[in-house]
Amino acid sequence: MASNRSKSSPKTKTRPALSFEMAAQLCPNDGLAQNVAERFGLTIPEYDDIRLAQVTTLEQMATAFQGSLNERAAEMHFQRIVGAIVGSAIGAGRFYSETVVKARNRPSRRRR
Repeated sequence: MASNRSKSSPKTKTRPALSFEMAAQLCPNDGLAQNVAERFGLTIPEYDDIRLAQVTTLEQMATAFQGSLNERAAEMHFQRIVGAIVGSAIGAGRFYSETVVKARNRPSRRRR
């Protein structure tokens, strides 16, 4: 007779919690971003304007949801939204960090 016991599910890897601190460690600071932009002719994003737009949008969502969602539903929704924003910053920081490592490991192309 077959056993009704279920097999244990495979263990899943737990991902580290996303945090603003993690994003800050991976992303260049304002001075470094300015230097990189000047050296490579890039435009520096208006970080303060972007941050303000995100805060304003979150505040508008919170106002719109008042009375429509219970507290737990609203909390879950905003955890996902803020997690996506922080995750995006971390992804950009990882891309930047990996690009720096590749550039440093690339053989020099200077003429002598």
